[in-house]
Formats: sequence, structure tokens, C-alpha cells
Amino acid sequence: MTDDTYHGPQLGIVAFPLSSRAWRQLPALDRIIMRSERAGPCVVFTGRKTRDGYGRMTLGGSEVSTHRIAWEALVGPIPDGMTIDHLCRNRSCWWPDHLRVVEKKINTLDGYGLTAQNARKERCRFGHKYRRAVYPSGRPYRTCDPCARRRASESRARKKEKR
Repeated sequence: MTDDTYHGPQLGIVAFPLSSRAWRQLPALDRIIMRSERAGPCVVFTGRKTRDGYGRMTLGGSEVSTHRIAWEALVGPIPDGMTIDHLCRNRSCWWPDHLRVVEKKINTLDGYGLTAQNARKERCRFGHKYRRAVYPSGRPYRTCDPCARRRASESRARKKEKR
């Protein structure tokens, strides 16, 4: 047995010592498995991560997210215009049962970011119910009629004062 032998993918077990060349020649999914561990119901990548917590690895000279590699290897291709959503909300998890393919808008609105938080609001800060409206350009927005009337009244009063 030589130092560059490959013992097959096992969760969290890297058959060292492997030269960097031998490591790069391993199938991508095997490299992910060997750098992963169980964290509750998730299987998380323990290798390099982005600032946001997504697992990353070099594949064919470019940086790729580990959850995308795992999805394509285990489930199939990701259609154009679609993205992978982590149902478990653990960004370093790559387990296919915890992922789904969705449109980017759905992924954003299902999250916890500011955009998603604001989209879920049904009332303004004064407690009035929002109403959907459309700008003349066709872009939709939400408005609260009592607050819109108050702002218009205040604007008219300021203009009247200036005269």
C-alpha cells in the first residue's frame, strides 16, 4: 500500500497522507463527504466556508458551493434561473433531503433577511393594514391609505406655509 491510496469516502475521515494532486483527482462528492460531519440531522461541510457559512471548494479551477455539487451529483442538474434553498437553514449542510430547487425570489422571501422580514409585514408601524398598489410605471408597491393621506396633508401644509 502506498501513501496515495484512496480508501473510499467515509464521513469525516480523510485517508491521509494524500498529495494535493491525488486529492484533486478524487471525485468531488467524495471530497465533500471526507470533509463533512454530522451536526444533528444535518451533514455539514467542515472544509473552507464563505463569510456567510456556505461550504466552498475548488472544482476545475473555479470556486463552487458544496451544496450545489452535492445536489448535482446526487439528484441532478439545477435548471437555469433556479437556486438551491436550505430547508434546514444550515448553510453548510449539503444533505439532499435538506435542500430544494426554487426560484431566487422564493429563496429570498423564505429567508430571514431584511427583504423577507419586510415582505411578511401586513401592517404599517402605526398598525394600519397595507394595500397593494401599482406605480404608473407598472412596478407594484404596498401602501397604507391612512398614512398616505396624512403624508399628503402634511405636504400640502408645508407648501402652503412656503407661500
